[in-house]
Amino acid sequence: MTRILVVLLAAFLLLAPAAAAKGPHVILDTAKKSVQPGKPWEATLEFNELRHIPRPVMTATSRGKTVRAELRRVTSKIEGATTFETRTVFPAAGRWAIAVAADGGRFKFPAINVGTPEIVLDYVAFAEGSMADSQGGSGVYIVEEDTSGASPDTALPPEVISYSDLHPDEADDGGGPEPWLFPLVGVMLAGAGVVTLRRRR
Repeated sequence: MTRILVVLLAAFLLLAPAAAAKGPHVILDTAKKSVQPGKPWEATLEFNELRHIPRPVMTATSRGKTVRAELRRVTSKIEGATTFETRTVFPAAGRWAIAVAADGGRFKFPAINVGTPEIVLDYVAFAEGSMADSQGGSGVYIVEEDTSGASPDTALPPEVISYSDLHPDEADDGGGPEPWLFPLVGVMLAGAGVVTLRRRR
């Protein structure tokens, strides 16, 4: 009983971070390009699991200067998300801190090094002060792409496995039993069992 409880406790500890890593969060979807001063930087904000449809405010701050981004709501590609396209013009080069306020929460993103070749990566941010944020739930957002080339609706052909595939070492030297022998041996053993039973009676 004690061993079972230890296993269940270990499973709970493993699953707890994954279960806690939910709640209001914002995905910053960038074009994965560098940002230059005086030129518009466009990105997308996807709000997930918020109680109300947000009226977000996105700001960039550097050396006491604050720039407010233009936001326009668009159709979301993620079910249940609320999506906004953003447009920000940074007046000068430097390191700009990015923050978003929505639905009473604040979401922080990595600072952008404007005027450098550094590429801005996609990022998911959980609300400041939330359990997910305190447990390190925020971070670079990576979506695994299907590189197989097959569409989701395309059925794969059935896989045929032969005896030689399972036993390649026996296929070449002829030392392995022939596949048709297995049913024959089974019938012979079954018959021997019946004969033995009859003799005992």
